Amino acid sequence: MESELREEIECKAQAVLAKQRSEAKRAERYGRRFERRTGIAANVPPQVNPAHWAFHPQFDPVHCIRHSKYIAKHIWRKIEAGTYEPIPAVKFDIPKPGGGTRPIMSFSIPDSALANLLHRRLTKRNSRLFSGYSYAYRKDRNVFDAILLLQRSLWNSKTYIIQYDFRAFFDSISQEYLKKIVSDENRFIISMAERNVINSFLSHRYARFDEYQTAGFLLRERGVPQGSSLSLFLANAAAHDLDLALERQNGTFVRFADDVVAVTHSYTDAARVAAQFRLHCNATELEINYEKSPGIKYFDIGPSLDSRSLFIDHDDGGNLETIDKFDFLGHSFSQHGTGLSEKVLKESREEFQELYIFIFFYTHDEVSLRQIGCRLRLTTGI
Repeated sequence: MESELREEIECKAQAVLAKQRSEAKRAERYGRRFERRTGIAANVPPQVNPAHWAFHPQFDPVHCIRHSKYIAKHIWRKIEAGTYEPIPAVKFDIPKPGGGTRPIMSFSIPDSALANLLHRRLTKRNSRLFSGYSYAYRKDRNVFDAILLLQRSLWNSKTYIIQYDFRAFFDSISQEYLKKIVSDENRFIISMAERNVINSFLSHRYARFDEYQTAGFLLRERGVPQGSSLSLFLANAAAHDLDLALERQNGTFVRFADDVVAVTHSYTDAARVAAQFRLHCNATELEINYEKSPGIKYFDIGPSLDSRSLFIDHDDGGNLETIDKFDFLGHSFSQHGTGLSEKVLKESREEFQELYIFIFFYTHDEVSLRQIGCRLRLTTGI
């Protein structure tokens, strides 16, 4: 483990260093092109290291490469003694596409390396224990497998779609619940040393970037730290009981991290699936974001099917909304088949248009222009 950790520290440090150098070279290339095309000297800022590298030597990739053997030995001894805890992380608030920000924790390079190593080991060791309907962060499954399963489950004469969105899943889930899951030997195969490391990451210290060197550190009390690959294993572990509960219901479902869609062929079954989401929220202290959650919908697969506007569940009845399409994992499902969602198509249009404009104004490469134009029409239909 100690030698693996040393290799992982060096690999992580090299990746951080390569990214930094790549960004500097990209800015330099852009400056040269700008000057060549316009005749105006480009104002390229000098290359500087990210400020948080100076917060602690183990944020600095050069230091970590030079001292990887000592750092790995020091961390491993702490793990064996049960005294390991990560260096306080730097909190960055990253803007979200839909507005607001997402808190991302930047851990030191050795702590990130340890999280990577632990995530790979735990996921591989427990891969057969995870639900067959869980598709995120696994080498044996991916998003396209999830799409194919969902596609095959839809074409029934009577189909109900159940979708619920968890509010701030990673930030809100109960740590008491997570620690109980990790400690239960009947759920996952996790050693005592690994449990201690997981608990240390769950209760890690952190500070905002602009307060790191001046303010006292805060202690995480809820959720899992986004920015650590260990949170990927924990996300699957946290939803494991929900997976098992949904497996016991009639119908099928697909889960990718905190995105879940279930398919049933009777309203009674759909209502039972919905009840499992509520029960899971009670156990984990999560909340359903009803503003973003479609809930139970009737899926119209074509004009030959009678339209439905009401449901009857035992002695209860009410209005039922019919949909002719729904989105999941960047794909749109409708009576016409499966394709990219409108959101993904819009983003693709914008990316291709930006690339087309760049080539037109800065390179005048006619072959590239024709290739981009054809790709743009084929992909987005414009």
